[in-house]
Amino acid sequence: MAEELRLNTAQRMIRTVENAAVTLAAGQMICMTGGHGWFYGLEADGPDAVRRAARVQIKARSDWVKFMASGGFAEAGEQPGAVQLDLVELTAGVQEARKVGLPTAAHAHGAEAIKNVLRAGIDSVEHASGARALLQQQSRVPG
Repeated sequence: MAEELRLNTAQRMIRTVENAAVTLAAGQMICMTGGHGWFYGLEADGPDAVRRAARVQIKARSDWVKFMASGGFAEAGEQPGAVQLDLVELTAGVQEARKVGLPTAAHAHGAEAIKNVLRAGIDSVEHASGARALLQQQSRVPG
């Protein structure tokens, strides 16, 4: 409820000022339980839970739906390249956002996480530090 109120209030204030920059708010990001950003994200495990989490963000009037597809650097011991939300989970979340015309974003570092994000149809990939490795994998010619 507090998140919904904060987003709605901020959006109303921004949209009432003419000729001003517009801030697009993603609300809470969707992450796996205990995954990167769990302490300020919305934890979800499995496609049904990710669908539900996306709907919570839609209800809160987020302008974007953001997912955490990989680990990061927030806590000791995290593995930035490790896949966290998988392709099936990301696809479920993207489908929910598309139903209401919302764009999507995903935090993704490792090559496998970036592949999942692209395959799921995410609109914006954040960080993509493993993109070089992914491009090298894709450009190898067999034989």
